Amino acid sequence: MNADLLREFYSSISRNEADKVREMLTAEPELANEKNGEGMPFLYLTFRNSDLFHLLHSFGAKLTGLRGRGASTLINHCVRAHSLDVLEFVLDSDPSEIDILDDYGVSPLFYACQLRKQEAKLLLQNAGTAPFFDPHEGRTEEELEFFYEFIDKMKNREFEYCYSVFETQTINTKYFGFQDLIEIAFSVDDIKLFQLCLRAGSDPNFISVLPGETKRPIIHRAITDESQLKILLEAGANIETLDDTYGYTPLIGACADGLSKSIKLLLENDANIHAIDNRGFSPFSRYVARDNPSLKIIELLLTKGADINLVENQGRTPLDLCRSEKARQFLIERGALSAK
Repeated sequence: MNADLLREFYSSISRNEADKVREMLTAEPELANEKNGEGMPFLYLTFRNSDLFHLLHSFGAKLTGLRGRGASTLINHCVRAHSLDVLEFVLDSDPSEIDILDDYGVSPLFYACQLRKQEAKLLLQNAGTAPFFDPHEGRTEEELEFFYEFIDKMKNREFEYCYSVFETQTINTKYFGFQDLIEIAFSVDDIKLFQLCLRAGSDPNFISVLPGETKRPIIHRAITDESQLKILLEAGANIETLDDTYGYTPLIGACADGLSKSIKLLLENDANIHAIDNRGFSPFSRYVARDNPSLKIIELLLTKGADINLVENQGRTPLDLCRSEKARQFLIERGALSAK
């Protein structure tokens, strides 16, 4: 179907222009089962306006066989969007996909419990959904609801409550198959919570991986916070773990970002000064390529054995990469050469 027509229809739905949507559906009824540019069925975009939903349905929009992000069914999406009137209509009309799992292996009932949507949960149960099942960590329905309430407390920085739970209960920090509470502790920037997660079993080498997304080890996030980086290293984090995008080690990442404290800490813990990323850069190459590199850090990297004349994939030495005149002079005095 014509891309401009799809964009116009999407725009009309987004602006809740019912008359325009009706006009376009009358001219092109097949629009009712089309998707926007991101692959989301137009029907999924009408939950905030049930009149629009029923309008699309009256022009033949299907209630089954649709898939949104993560292979989400219409019923699944209704639960997550907390669109109770639409959910009730779909369950009354055709509940055949009530137990279909998405790409995360999760059912609509799981989401209703995870989000503590009691009305949606009751609608699903009354429509005959299968018994609750947590495919990832085997939590019961009650345990799952408590766990996600606990996550909300962490995100809301209710630290004293969270400390108490960690200290009085056994907490499985993993959830949803690929996530861990340590990520939240990192994001709220609370050292004690970070330590409690590790004591409870969080992996210091934890890598969060969403389907279709880049892997990023937690240690690569922690290079921005020397205290958290130190805790991870003490807990046994792999100091040479690579990120999935550039082939950086933590030291290369710290040098690329000019994080002096983390550079020093990583070197104190014997990070590989000779590591090479996907473009042939060493930690030293990345550091001197910065706009205003510290001469003290340059000296430290050289003292640790950095190759002052390493050639990267495009044939440039650190001197060629260096843009700071002061740093260039410093390098030349120490034997740096240009490949040009």
